[in-house]
Amino acid sequence: MHYHKITDSRKNPFFNSYNFFYFPSIYKIIFRYLIINIKKRKGINLILGDKGVGKTSFLYALSYILKKDKKIITQIISHYFSKSEYQFLLYLSKKLNIIPYFRSTLDLKESVRNYLLEKEEKGKIVVFLIDEGEKVSLRNLEVLREFVEYKNNNKLLQLVIASRTELLHRTKMVRTLLNRVEFKYILTPLDDRETKKMIEFRLKKAGVKNISIFTSQAFELIYQYTQGYPLRVLSLCQYAWKIMKDEGRCIIDNKIIEKARGKVK
Repeated sequence: MHYHKITDSRKNPFFNSYNFFYFPSIYKIIFRYLIINIKKRKGINLILGDKGVGKTSFLYALSYILKKDKKIITQIISHYFSKSEYQFLLYLSKKLNIIPYFRSTLDLKESVRNYLLEKEEKGKIVVFLIDEGEKVSLRNLEVLREFVEYKNNNKLLQLVIASRTELLHRTKMVRTLLNRVEFKYILTPLDDRETKKMIEFRLKKAGVKNISIFTSQAFELIYQYTQGYPLRVLSLCQYAWKIMKDEGRCIIDNKIIEKARGKVK
């Protein structure tokens, strides 16, 4: 029997695609708080969590929601952690499509600030979603804080910083920054019920007609081995899905999960 006939789908439901992002019920509440803070220009918001808990996916989902509002300009800041203030400002300028008159650190900073002021005058809200905030240098965190607090009565820049909890234990300067945080939330792994719902959601999203292809014992093992960390769940289920395909089966049971576990790095 062919794979696509088994699953009624041409997509693997368990690839780490933001289009397949599952919203646990608590996330909807967090999004609501963040959107309110952003629209009220409250400044700095902090999302914390361990590796694999889904912070990056959370930011991309938030970005998708924010971009529906034409008054909000959203930029995801990720995979760029130069300790140089100049390089960081140059990166921000490019993200915002700013062409500075000169290329000094001072001019770059002034160009970004003028951009933020101009957007504020037009009623726009600029939001930076910072991924892996624990990797941003102390100096560059200070640069971001300066943009946020340039005007006391109205925060020029809105920040949502996603980070591991180790950010909380850095220097006094970082703690001073965190004292200005308007909203903080710690993401935790999914419970067994939400883990099952996430898997079923992805099956439906991929067009799988029979979402009961996982046995109850398979669900129990998935949660036991992953403890509800979304990235671990996806990795394990990816391998389980492939094994089911290779073996020409239509059910993922505990035996397939055990085989898949042996392949997860």
